[in-house]
Amino acid sequence: MAFVAVILESDAEQIIGVARYAASDEQGMDCEFAVAVADEWQLRGVGTALMRLLFDYARSQGFTQTHGPILAANTHMVELAHDLGLKIRHAPEDWRVVEALGAIR
Repeated sequence: MAFVAVILESDAEQIIGVARYAASDEQGMDCEFAVAVADEWQLRGVGTALMRLLFDYARSQGFTQTHGPILAANTHMVELAHDLGLKIRHAPEDWRVVEALGAIR
């Protein structure tokens, strides 16, 4: 599933953000998430709104857990993951990446 944020610019829609998830276990309880927001739209609540919508939908579909990789240097995304109730741990295979994981709230 994916949700996009769009704006109307010059009579055409422009995608400014996307959040998506995909099932990552056979039981359908865990999913991996990803979110991206255009640079000029970051820190305006677009990513937060998309992630809340995504998690609400994932929960309605029976998912209870989620996880997703985040670049460790992306402090704003790490903070968003914390705000969403996710825990952060270092990825063992790459020190530049952390993984956000936890219950979908």
